[in-house]
Amino acid sequence: QYIDHHFFQKRIQDAWGTRKQLRFWNDTHNSVRVINSEGDGLPGLIVDRYGSHLSVQINSVGCERFKSEIVSCLRELEGVSGVWERSDSTVRELENLPIRNGLLAGDPPPEEVIVREGDCQYLVNMRTGHKTGFYLDQRINRFKFQNLVQNGSRVLNCFAY
Repeated sequence: QYIDHHFFQKRIQDAWGTRKQLRFWNDTHNSVRVINSEGDGLPGLIVDRYGSHLSVQINSVGCERFKSEIVSCLRELEGVSGVWERSDSTVRELENLPIRNGLLAGDPPPEEVIVREGDCQYLVNMRTGHKTGFYLDQRINRFKFQNLVQNGSRVLNCFAY
Protein backbone atom coordinates (compact mmCIF):
# COMPACT_ATOMS: atom_id res chain seq x y z
CA GLN A 1 0.00 0.00 0.00
CA TYR A 2 1.32 3.40 -0.98
CA ILE A 3 1.81 5.78 1.95
CA ASP A 4 0.63 9.28 1.01
CA HIS A 5 -1.96 11.92 1.86
CA HIS A 6 -4.84 9.63 0.85
CA PHE A 7 -3.54 6.82 3.07
CA PHE A 8 -3.57 9.08 6.14
CA GLN A 9 -6.84 10.72 5.13
CA LYS A 10 -8.63 7.34 4.99
CA ARG A 11 -7.19 6.08 8.29
CA ILE A 12 -8.00 9.32 10.11
CA GLN A 13 -11.50 9.63 8.63
CA ASP A 14 -12.24 5.96 9.44
CA ALA A 15 -11.10 6.40 13.05
CA TRP A 16 -13.12 9.61 13.47
CA GLY A 17 -16.19 7.98 11.93
CA THR A 18 -15.92 5.08 14.38
CA ARG A 19 -15.66 7.44 17.39
CA LYS A 20 -18.76 9.30 16.25
CA GLN A 21 -20.66 6.11 15.48
CA LEU A 22 -19.91 4.77 18.97
CA ARG A 23 -21.07 8.13 20.39
CA PHE A 24 -17.72 8.82 22.06
CA TRP A 25 -18.12 12.32 20.59
CA ASN A 26 -21.58 13.81 21.10
CA ASP A 27 -23.55 16.64 22.73
CA THR A 28 -22.48 15.65 26.26
CA HIS A 29 -18.84 14.68 25.53
CA ASN A 30 -16.51 17.21 23.92
CA SER A 31 -13.30 15.18 24.24
CA VAL A 32 -12.21 11.90 22.67
CA ARG A 33 -9.16 9.96 21.55
CA VAL A 34 -9.35 10.37 17.77
CA ILE A 35 -6.34 8.19 16.88
CA ASN A 36 -5.16 5.37 19.10
CA SER A 37 -1.88 4.48 17.43
CA GLU A 38 -1.70 0.82 16.34
CA GLY A 39 -5.40 0.34 17.11
CA ASP A 40 -6.21 2.65 14.22
CA GLY A 41 -3.45 1.42 11.93
CA LEU A 42 -1.18 4.41 12.57
CA PRO A 43 1.67 3.19 14.82
CA GLY A 44 3.31 5.96 16.81
CA LEU A 45 0.45 8.45 16.41
CA ILE A 46 -1.88 9.51 19.21
CA VAL A 47 -4.44 12.27 18.66
CA ASP A 48 -6.83 13.55 21.32
CA ARG A 49 -9.60 16.06 20.69
CA TYR A 50 -10.66 18.69 23.21
CA GLY A 51 -13.49 20.76 21.77
CA SER A 52 -12.18 22.29 18.57
CA HIS A 53 -8.50 21.61 19.33
CA LEU A 54 -6.43 18.52 18.66
CA SER A 55 -3.45 17.38 20.71
CA VAL A 56 -1.01 15.27 18.70
CA GLN A 57 1.77 13.02 19.97
CA ILE A 58 4.13 11.48 17.41
CA ASN A 59 6.38 8.70 18.68
CA SER A 60 7.75 7.10 15.51
CA VAL A 61 10.08 8.10 12.70
CA GLY A 62 7.47 7.00 10.16
CA CYS A 63 4.79 9.37 11.44
CA GLU A 64 7.34 12.14 11.96
CA ARG A 65 8.32 11.83 8.29
CA PHE A 66 4.68 12.33 7.23
CA LYS A 67 3.82 14.96 9.85
CA SER A 68 2.70 17.61 7.36
CA GLU A 69 0.36 15.14 5.60
CA ILE A 70 -1.04 13.98 8.95
CA VAL A 71 -1.66 17.54 10.14
CA SER A 72 -3.30 18.43 6.83
CA CYS A 73 -5.67 15.45 7.18
CA LEU A 74 -6.44 16.29 10.80
CA ARG A 75 -7.33 19.85 9.79
CA GLU A 76 -9.96 18.36 7.45
CA LEU A 77 -11.96 17.00 10.40
CA GLU A 78 -15.10 19.06 10.99
CA GLY A 79 -14.81 21.88 13.50
CA VAL A 80 -11.05 21.67 14.11
CA SER A 81 -9.60 25.12 14.82
CA GLY A 82 -6.09 24.17 15.91
CA VAL A 83 -3.55 21.36 16.16
CA TRP A 84 -1.07 21.36 19.06
CA GLU A 85 1.90 18.99 19.20
CA ARG A 86 2.78 17.27 22.48
CA SER A 87 5.62 15.07 21.26
CA ASP A 88 7.52 15.39 24.52
CA SER A 89 7.66 11.73 25.49
CA THR A 90 11.08 10.21 26.18
CA VAL A 91 10.10 7.42 23.75
CA ARG A 92 11.08 9.83 20.98
CA GLU A 93 14.70 9.60 22.13
CA LEU A 94 14.70 5.89 21.18
CA GLU A 95 13.82 6.96 17.64
CA ASN A 96 16.41 9.78 17.68
CA LEU A 97 13.63 12.36 17.43
CA PRO A 98 13.75 15.74 19.19
CA ILE A 99 11.24 16.65 21.88
CA ARG A 100 8.55 19.01 20.54
CA ASN A 101 5.72 20.96 22.13
CA GLY A 102 3.97 23.69 20.18
CA LEU A 103 1.47 24.83 17.61
CA LEU A 104 1.36 22.87 14.35
CA ALA A 105 -1.57 24.56 12.64
CA GLY A 106 -4.47 26.93 13.21
CA ASP A 107 -5.22 28.63 16.50
CA PRO A 108 -3.40 27.76 19.73
CA PRO A 109 -5.55 26.23 22.46
CA PRO A 110 -6.49 28.39 25.43
CA GLU A 111 -4.46 27.89 28.61
CA GLU A 112 -7.25 25.72 29.99
CA VAL A 113 -9.81 23.80 27.96
CA ILE A 114 -13.11 22.72 29.52
CA VAL A 115 -13.66 19.00 29.02
CA ARG A 116 -17.28 17.84 29.36
CA GLU A 117 -18.14 14.26 30.24
CA GLY A 118 -21.86 14.09 30.87
CA ASP A 119 -22.61 16.24 33.93
CA CYS A 120 -18.93 16.63 34.87
CA GLN A 121 -16.50 19.27 33.69
CA TYR A 122 -12.71 19.26 33.97
CA LEU A 123 -10.13 21.93 33.23
CA VAL A 124 -7.34 20.57 31.04
CA ASN A 125 -4.09 22.21 30.00
CA MET A 126 -3.25 20.78 26.57
CA ARG A 127 0.09 22.57 26.48
CA THR A 128 1.61 21.31 29.74
CA GLY A 129 -0.84 18.75 31.16
CA HIS A 130 -0.43 14.98 31.28
CA LYS A 131 0.82 13.58 27.93
CA THR A 132 -1.74 14.81 25.40
CA GLY A 133 -3.67 16.62 28.14
CA PHE A 134 -6.02 14.28 30.01
CA TYR A 135 -6.71 10.63 30.81
CA LEU A 136 -9.37 10.17 28.15
CA ASP A 137 -9.06 6.39 28.39
CA GLN A 138 -10.36 6.51 31.99
CA ARG A 139 -13.81 7.89 31.06
CA ILE A 140 -15.60 4.61 31.90
CA ASN A 141 -13.92 4.45 35.31
CA ARG A 142 -14.98 8.02 36.07
CA PHE A 143 -18.60 7.14 35.22
CA LYS A 144 -18.46 4.02 37.40
CA PHE A 145 -17.09 6.08 40.29
CA GLN A 146 -19.76 8.72 39.78
CA ASN A 147 -22.40 6.04 40.44
CA LEU A 148 -20.73 5.12 43.74
CA VAL A 149 -20.92 8.56 45.32
CA GLN A 150 -23.87 10.78 46.14
CA ASN A 151 -24.26 14.46 45.31
CA GLY A 152 -22.40 16.56 47.85
CA SER A 153 -20.01 13.74 48.83
CA ARG A 154 -16.45 14.70 49.67
CA VAL A 155 -13.86 12.52 47.99
CA LEU A 156 -10.09 12.40 48.37
CA ASN A 157 -8.38 11.94 45.00
CA CYS A 158 -4.97 10.43 45.69
CA PHE A 159 -4.07 9.47 42.13
CA ALA A 160 -4.59 12.45 39.83
CA TYR A 161 -2.03 15.01 38.80
